[in-house]
Amino acid sequence: MLERLLLPQITGLELTDVKYEDGQFIVDAHLASTTAQCPKCQEASRRIHSYYQRRIADLPWAGCPVLLVLQVRRFLCRNSSCKRQVFCERLTPEVAAYARRTTRLHKQVRVLALGMGGEQTARVLPVLGMRGSPATLLHYVRTLPVRTDIRVRVVGLDDWAKRKGQAYGTILVDLEQGKIIDLLADRTTATVAAWLKEHPEVEFISRDRFANYADGATQGAPNAVQVADRFHLLKNLNDALQRMLDCHAGALRQAVQLAAEPHLAEHVPEPVQSPVTPEERRESRLDMRFSKVKALKQQGLSNRAIARQTGMNRRTVRRYVVHDQLPVRAPAPQSTSTLLPYMDYVQRRLAEGCHQITQLHQEVTALGFQGNYHVVYRAVRRLSPSTRDRRNGRVPQKSVQPLSSRQAARLLVQAKEKLEPQEQKLLEALLAVSLPIATAHQLAQQFYQIVRQRKAGRLDGWLAAAHQSGIPELQRFAEGLARDYSAVKAALTLEWSNGPVEGFVNKLKNVKRQMYGRGKLDLLRQRLVNAM
Repeated sequence: MLERLLLPQITGLELTDVKYEDGQFIVDAHLASTTAQCPKCQEASRRIHSYYQRRIADLPWAGCPVLLVLQVRRFLCRNSSCKRQVFCERLTPEVAAYARRTTRLHKQVRVLALGMGGEQTARVLPVLGMRGSPATLLHYVRTLPVRTDIRVRVVGLDDWAKRKGQAYGTILVDLEQGKIIDLLADRTTATVAAWLKEHPEVEFISRDRFANYADGATQGAPNAVQVADRFHLLKNLNDALQRMLDCHAGALRQAVQLAAEPHLAEHVPEPVQSPVTPEERRESRLDMRFSKVKALKQQGLSNRAIARQTGMNRRTVRRYVVHDQLPVRAPAPQSTSTLLPYMDYVQRRLAEGCHQITQLHQEVTALGFQGNYHVVYRAVRRLSPSTRDRRNGRVPQKSVQPLSSRQAARLLVQAKEKLEPQEQKLLEALLAVSLPIATAHQLAQQFYQIVRQRKAGRLDGWLAAAHQSGIPELQRFAEGLARDYSAVKAALTLEWSNGPVEGFVNKLKNVKRQMYGRGKLDLLRQRLVNAM
């Protein structure tokens, strides 16, 4: 009984000796059978040709490696017509031909390599009482048999980056089972269609609105129901709103000013002229560059030619070309400062009239602040009017953060009750300064309700309203929905979505990072499709 638990189940195996040397167990054994079967002609033979030893690693005992030293025989084949005159007795299925590991050890090592990769598994194996080089472990993974019994009814498609911005593949997920079923080398229509033709059992295809996937699904599985992803529908709307707001940079500036100081013009006297600030000089330079790009575009130059002539980035040129006014870029949010626990004290001292930054730095340092002078300087500069303004008699004006098209688009699609009071005030100002923005806000809110609450019956009315809105960006968005009407309608009536597929894309990225980005497609496919 003990031998059955500790030793592989090789037919006729008899234990001779067990010893512990150099940190491992060495098990001497031999086969007691009197005959062996030729692997070529399957004829049994008793004629022994010679003996030799096989040294085979097995599962560890109590964390110590185990080495089987087997006395194995060679036999003479009795079949005169057999091409194989001499053969070795086989230990299958517990030990494959020419193998240095038992099948059960091979399986355990392969499971670890599937989960952790070659390098990490090779470092862990000695701790577990096993051995293996990274190359051997990856060979075990690559030689796994490819599954041909996959049957999938609901499949999700999405792309993944082999090299971001340059080469992409396709990931396919069984949405009912919640597992990856295949990876494709690219995301072309022909590749997707070919895979779907090999799986005629597919009934539902969840995808984003990428044209190649839509065409591939139509060609490869014409009878399957295509389901557009609801998240991507909302994202496409948000992108359309951002493109629209890019053309209303002046309205964004006016809304910010109106929300910050709505009665400024009535109560504030004309400010005294003062030297031009660095910020104003920067804005002037940007205005000149913007005007130059627009002038060159009117002359018929391409974006690439304008970028070469002006020395600007092509992306910046592309943004300037589509805008009617200089676009505003909102500053990056401030990171958490080490001065944050002392900000109440700093604000109180500023209100008391203390604007000496050196003194403020000394005071907060005495309270436990460990940062340097510049941290206090930046905080005070944000909270109080500049010394130059006070010296030149300018009326202190509250600094107003510019509003980017991305931030404005979020205000338009977000439910009003979820906005902060200041954001609600900014939204009201934004709707008041521009009728197209107010129309876009109304349509965006309606579309979000249609998607979130699955109100498929209101889709046709919304498409008609978007076509009649007079907003080119929303009209193009509505036209795209109309072209993909059946998939959009299915998204509002069926439960399937691409959310799980996005999660598996993140898993794929994690596996790629484990292999330092060097995993080829065959290795990635084996590790993901056969993952536990």
